[in-house]
Amino acid sequence: MDELFSLAADAEAGALAECNRTTARYGLTLTPAQALDAARAYDEALAGYGRISFGGGVPRALALAFCDSPFLQQDDYAETLAQLLESFCRFKTESEDTASDDELIAAMRRAFDGPAQGSADYLDGLSFEELASPGGEDAE
Repeated sequence: MDELFSLAADAEAGALAECNRTTARYGLTLTPAQALDAARAYDEALAGYGRISFGGGVPRALALAFCDSPFLQQDDYAETLAQLLESFCRFKTESEDTASDDELIAAMRRAFDGPAQGSADYLDGLSFEELASPGGEDAE
């Protein structure tokens, strides 16, 4: 099982590293080690919530959806991305899979750039209901 976990993380890390072609335009890149760390954080979050991924490319999709946020800076990009991936897993679980990956990522981005003002901690403090309700992200 650990070998499968490692293979999944390697594949996700490779997909994240490929995102550098796009994210570099916004001053954001991941080293191979940072990409692997983010992929491992995602896989650990999946396991922690009892979820599995069928190679859906969530880390890649999330990195591309957030790369042009005015709140992301190179200095904390890798750490923030890992935290966003963990939040994604929690929101996906709380939603009981009623929201598609794309819908969830879009809601996260709106909240991140809106009331969260770039704070992954603030975003992580929201419930799925707060995230998903129009204007609900404004609730403290």
